[in-house]
Amino acid sequence: MLKMDLKINKQEWLQTNSLGGFAAGCVSGAPTRRYHGLLCASFHPPTERFMLVSHLIETLQINGQTIPLSTEHYWHHRPQLEVPVQSFSNLPYAQWQYAVNSVQIEKSVLMLDHENTTLVRYTNTGKESVKLFVKPLLAMRDFHYLRKDHPDFKTTIEGNTVKVQSEALPTVYLSANVDLWQPRSDWYHELYYHEEALRGFEATEENFLPAEVHHTIAPGASLVLRLSTKSGVVSQKAFTQADEKYASKPENQSFIGDLKEAAQQFLVHRESTNGTSILAGYPWFSDWGRDTLIALRDFQDFMTPGEVQAVFKTFLHYQKDGLIPNRFPDNPEDEIEYNTADATLWLFVALWETQKKAPDIGFLQTVFADLTLIIEAHLKGTHFNIGMQANGLLAQGEAPWQLTWMDAKIGDYTVTPRRGLAVEINALWYNALKIYQSFQSTLKDNTLNVAKPVKQFEKAFIKTFWRPDNLGLYDLINEDGTPDLSIRPNQIYALSLPFDILPKPKQKLVLQQVSENLYTAMGLRTLAIDDPCFIPEYKGTPLQRDSAYHQGTVWPFLLRDYWVAYEKINGIKKTKIQLKTEIESLQHHFYADAGVNSVSEIFDGLRPEHGKGSPQQAWSVAALYKMQKLLEG
Repeated sequence: MLKMDLKINKQEWLQTNSLGGFAAGCVSGAPTRRYHGLLCASFHPPTERFMLVSHLIETLQINGQTIPLSTEHYWHHRPQLEVPVQSFSNLPYAQWQYAVNSVQIEKSVLMLDHENTTLVRYTNTGKESVKLFVKPLLAMRDFHYLRKDHPDFKTTIEGNTVKVQSEALPTVYLSANVDLWQPRSDWYHELYYHEEALRGFEATEENFLPAEVHHTIAPGASLVLRLSTKSGVVSQKAFTQADEKYASKPENQSFIGDLKEAAQQFLVHRESTNGTSILAGYPWFSDWGRDTLIALRDFQDFMTPGEVQAVFKTFLHYQKDGLIPNRFPDNPEDEIEYNTADATLWLFVALWETQKKAPDIGFLQTVFADLTLIIEAHLKGTHFNIGMQANGLLAQGEAPWQLTWMDAKIGDYTVTPRRGLAVEINALWYNALKIYQSFQSTLKDNTLNVAKPVKQFEKAFIKTFWRPDNLGLYDLINEDGTPDLSIRPNQIYALSLPFDILPKPKQKLVLQQVSENLYTAMGLRTLAIDDPCFIPEYKGTPLQRDSAYHQGTVWPFLLRDYWVAYEKINGIKKTKIQLKTEIESLQHHFYADAGVNSVSEIFDGLRPEHGKGSPQQAWSVAALYKMQKLLEG
């Protein structure tokens, strides 16, 4: 496993609980996002999340001297404290090694599976006793917002447990394996989150300190804290079980094993369907249809057949007029969003991939009626002007909605509206039709004949999308019939999806254009550098960032289909030779940049060096996993 550079304050750790809840923070110990904390609990899994315990102020007392194990920043005071971290690892749980002279402390953080509970353990691994002080700060808020007021929290201490209550908020239980809590009821003012400020958001909040615990830890002994939404017994057993489970899998000591562990964090229970779903990313995303199904193609390798089928059932359960959800809202009382032209088509591709790996005619029969309804809706036309034209191509677009994956929107302004005929939407549409035909053949069900639309599409696609200058495919044919000359990565799907649309010579030209204009080792650029609309950096206010989001910004998830296309055209031998060196940059990023043991959502377009956006993104991890599989396969 690669060593981390602990001097980089932006490295972030993550622990999850399979409910959408999490514990997360910077390796250095200072919270820099509103999403950093020890207990972010989900009350309507995987949504309705509350940041309850936001920080632990930890100090050692050695020979009368106070040594900080953590730090935090304030609006008017941002101390540059040297925290004595010697090493950090994120598997099988987050663990820090601290050393001050002869004093050695090991800190471990673990979330319990399917519980809104976090365990924090401090073990004295040195040879002399040491006194530790811990002050838990509570935010007690929706995880998207910041606490600005001082509500009246009721704090009670009973034995080893502190109970914090409020009329409108969840109750929090803070327990320790010692009865040494001291009441405080203090407020910490203007805690400052640097990353929020960089992203153009409000960056300060108030936190509540209900009590503090201090304990002298003998050599070999531990202080254990239990932070939870329910009362319970404080135990170290979960750490032992996690160690044993991790050690029982030899592959966990490998890169592919670490990728699988990273992927597991995105698998969540969805309460509304009592099934499995996949979160798009941490810390702020919920489950999105497009992201879920793109990632599922590879995540299925370490999911049970029941979990895989549950993902399809979850999204088909909410199918509406031929469309599956674009996004489940964070507030379960809000309406589900359906503004997507591609997520529903990705369901066909993901189902094809899972049926290829583990055929299940019974399950296919179960969902086939839904597939038929979806195809019929697209043939006739459905919401957002999504529907097949007379030539077999699929059109979409309705102001002010954003319907493709390039979906940045500021108010009613859509940065890349892409209304009309989008190239990847049509590649997906063709594949959905061909996959449906294949399923019909398997099930001997000819209820809906799609042979004519398939032939119409095959006749029209190249004629409509192929550029006369042989520079690949148009990204978009606008609603007025004019082509968009922008060079974008979406044409790669005409090569990578299961059913080919282009003859080999044209496939090679498309791959050449993408490679020369958009490829980087960290991902594909969303726009060619020489385009006047290219934005080199993703930074600044929400308006500035959303304007750059798909105007050059590099996305790692696109590498999955780039390398599948590359292997189709060049063969596995040449692909392995090329991948061997190209994968090194992302591998380094996985271990040593942004989200530790994960892959970021995006990188800057001009110099894609450090991860940006969400530090842990599901389809980015899936892409790197697929690349490693190609390399090893």
